[in-house]
Amino acid sequence: MICINCGNRMEKSAKKCRSCNSVAGEKFNDAELAKVLNDSDELNPSQLERVLSWIFFISAAIFFVLGMIYFDTRELSILPAVFSILAGVSAGYPRALWALERARLSLRAHGTAELHPTELWTIRRKISYWIEIIGAFILFLTFMQF
Repeated sequence: MICINCGNRMEKSAKKCRSCNSVAGEKFNDAELAKVLNDSDELNPSQLERVLSWIFFISAAIFFVLGMIYFDTRELSILPAVFSILAGVSAGYPRALWALERARLSLRAHGTAELHPTELWTIRRKISYWIEIIGAFILFLTFMQF
């Protein structure tokens, strides 16, 4: 259990917190606390985003194989697969994207280790993987006609 006032870990049967001496009223158990912390973190992908990332990776393999079979120029089969892989990384690995963003920001600013992603960054990431996968489908369908 976690004390609401100071955040100290408490035993389940404790009546008072040892660190702040407050009476234990409302307490979180460890499972509830982990759920609250994980749901509010912008750097953890949701269950849907994890599934989407695997769908995007599988579609990249399908685009590549079908492109190698049907396209006249085999170099064109790489483009839809690359877009699909980028969409999979954007959907399933936001921590890696945020690390790249912090590295980019560290070239111009100091103290980027304390930065956290904003809500706009999260929305932009979600829009980007939909644009990337739509772009992959458009490229694939366009190259199938040639």
